[in-house]
Amino acid sequence: MVTAELATALTALVLVLVLSLSALVAGVDLIRCTDAARVGARAAARGDDPQQVRALVLEAAPDGASVTVTDRGQAQVEVTVRSRPRGPVGVLVGSDLSARAVAVREGADAP
Repeated sequence: MVTAELATALTALVLVLVLSLSALVAGVDLIRCTDAARVGARAAARGDDPQQVRALVLEAAPDGASVTVTDRGQAQVEVTVRSRPRGPVGVLVGSDLSARAVAVREGADAP
């Protein structure tokens, strides 16, 4: 009788541990998305080549991330990074991790 209860408790413990670690990985990936968007916005604001900006962002972003660089007129550039959460949390949540950064182009007057 104790063996069956122990097996059930261990299964529940492993499930909680897997979900907790998966949530931690999703949190780290969100921070990586935020950092990647910031790096990309800064590079685009400096006037770097768009392909170089994308390469910098993809280097800092989690694997499988998508990058969008948007020119918001003469003065601003916006970089958005999206990534699918890995592991069980990605399946349960069903939405993407997303981060956005906006920077004022060098030499442009702030709005």
